[in-house]
Amino acid sequence: MNRESIFFKIAVSHALMLFVAMAVSGTVYYFLVSDFLAKSMQRDLGQASKVVLNLIDEDLSRAAMYSKLVSENFQIKKELREKDVDGVRSVLRSELEIVTGDFLSVADEKGVVFVHVGRGGDDGVERVPEPLHLSDVFQRCENSGRQAVGIETIFPNTIVVTALSPIREIDGSLQGFLRMGYLLDNKFAQRIKDMTGIEVALIYRGVLAASSSMGMRTGGIEVGSSPVGSISRENVVHTSHFREGEVELLVAYPRSRIAVVQRNGLFLICLITFFAFTLGIVLSLQTARRIVSPIKELMFGVRKVEDGDLNYQMLTVGKDEAGELARSFNRMTEALRIREAEIRESQRQLIESGKLAAVGELAAGVAHEIGNPLAALSGYIQLLKIGAERKDSDHYLEEMEREVFYIDGIIRELIDFSRPGEFQMEEVDVNEAVEESLRMVAFQKAMRDVQVHKELHTRQPVVIGNRKEILQALLNITLNAAQAMPDGGELSVRVEIGPSGKEVPKGTVGIIITDTGIGIREEDIRRIFDPFFT
Repeated sequence: MNRESIFFKIAVSHALMLFVAMAVSGTVYYFLVSDFLAKSMQRDLGQASKVVLNLIDEDLSRAAMYSKLVSENFQIKKELREKDVDGVRSVLRSELEIVTGDFLSVADEKGVVFVHVGRGGDDGVERVPEPLHLSDVFQRCENSGRQAVGIETIFPNTIVVTALSPIREIDGSLQGFLRMGYLLDNKFAQRIKDMTGIEVALIYRGVLAASSSMGMRTGGIEVGSSPVGSISRENVVHTSHFREGEVELLVAYPRSRIAVVQRNGLFLICLITFFAFTLGIVLSLQTARRIVSPIKELMFGVRKVEDGDLNYQMLTVGKDEAGELARSFNRMTEALRIREAEIRESQRQLIESGKLAAVGELAAGVAHEIGNPLAALSGYIQLLKIGAERKDSDHYLEEMEREVFYIDGIIRELIDFSRPGEFQMEEVDVNEAVEESLRMVAFQKAMRDVQVHKELHTRQPVVIGNRKEILQALLNITLNAAQAMPDGGELSVRVEIGPSGKEVPKGTVGIIITDTGIGIREEDIRRIFDPFFT
């Protein structure tokens, strides 16, 4: 494709505009998706926080209700009265199958847990007695003498939602304490993740207690240490506090998920951009072709007109600027045809006028030239009248016939030259044209004192042209040459076939006419072909 063509420029400009538009669209889309993801992430993180808070509140309520019910269990009170630890454990296990809690514990009146039953047989407290008197929940329950609920740690460093209720005899004396709780462990975190699709972790008083597989270990890991700090590198982290600041919820939105969404979105926009770009290029090429085709046709028409074909008409398709340009071009060629016809008619008339002028000049010479033959004819007729001998009369008749043929030839040449006719191309012998033109001007008065030197070519050159116009050109030039030598001179006419020096180019025939007259003024050289200029 030619880089200088209008088609190429239009196609490239459309392609650049499409590329820029697609690049801008892709960039805007990318940032819009990023902003949407950021807002969506904040919304999801907020919802996850609400879900965790609601679940903890729900567990607190259930723990309070179930711990109250179990603490009123007559069988537990009986076993405590009898100091039967196995009996207490058996009752707790039975109760744990009924309620939804994760564990049940019984502590003595001093707050030391001596029975702990958990789901899955978690009886670790039996090996290491747990002192409840260190917990805030126990202190509140002991001080008020009533049930207390809260969030705290239990052995081994596990965060729980717990409810502690006093166990009393019928007389109101304190037998011990019943604790029921829900573990805020990794299972709880996984439950939140299953509900929200977001990674969560629970931190209680600076201790990481539970996580949903965020690459962290639970139990005793301080916030800000490398396992927790690594979360922010792999996730977008949001924290919130509840339960009077005791519990910190850490929710994390994986950066990989954001990257996947952005990457998929970017891939989609790139794919759409590619197809849109390809379609745009095709449409651009079609548009460019529709724009350039009339221009090419106009260029073709201009070349036709340059070559002289004024009959060429452009197809006028559409009512747009290209169609109007085609119609204007057709009107222009029509006007040129009319103007050319008028010019040809004017040229024909000028040629005829020039020919008549030349005929007028030639007629005077011809009249003078045929005077001598007519005088000879008259003399021969007189001799025949007075009676000449037979042999003399035959000679006189032959001479009379010769003179008549001579006069007839001169008149025929003059009539043939002056006769108007259509322009016709034919083979013209240049030597013969030169000889005929010299014979016709030989009778002019201006040629009496002019010596004519004629050099015809030995190869009899023949050209394609109009014989009458060649003759007229030769007559006009030789007559002008004779008129430029009023006191006589020399006229040379030479026929050459090119190349002949610098005068005749190769492949052409030249008729070179020179005279010894006064010449043409320098300022008149450019006007010698103007009509009516001598």
